[in-house]
Amino acid sequence: GLIGRAAYYESPFPNTGPLPPKVRQTTSYTVFLELTSGGNDLRDVEVRGELAAGVEWRDQVTSDLGTVSFNPANHEVVWRIRELPAATGVLRAPIRAAIQVAITPAENQVGISPGLLQNIRASGRDAFADVTQSVTVGDVSIELKSDSQSKQTEWRVAP
Repeated sequence: GLIGRAAYYESPFPNTGPLPPKVRQTTSYTVFLELTSGGNDLRDVEVRGELAAGVEWRDQVTSDLGTVSFNPANHEVVWRIRELPAATGVLRAPIRAAIQVAITPAENQVGISPGLLQNIRASGRDAFADVTQSVTVGDVSIELKSDSQSKQTEWRVAP
């Protein structure tokens, strides 16, 4: 399983900038990716996603397991995990990675919730069944639904 979400307040990195985000002012966010596994170990797991247009990589990264890299040529974030133990997220906590990104909204984004990370997908090899497992999730936007300190009025770009 894979979950993607954004936070501002509940973050391992200090985020800065106005909430709600304002036109021509930069606001940083933390994007979390969380992985779970089923009954078998998974090997050579890769989680990939692309920064949405206008989103800037801040080079702040943390992960419970594996390594996270960023390719500025194609704006792709890749989280690689050599082995994800069985029952992660069931018998043990899910593993997660966090990256910091920033956005400077334009006038045409007033009233909307711009995306931060898109085309998010994960794949890995089931070590027992020897088949590839894959999953995709929806894009992560500035809607901070899982950040308990955030208010819904902070989720759309202000003039």
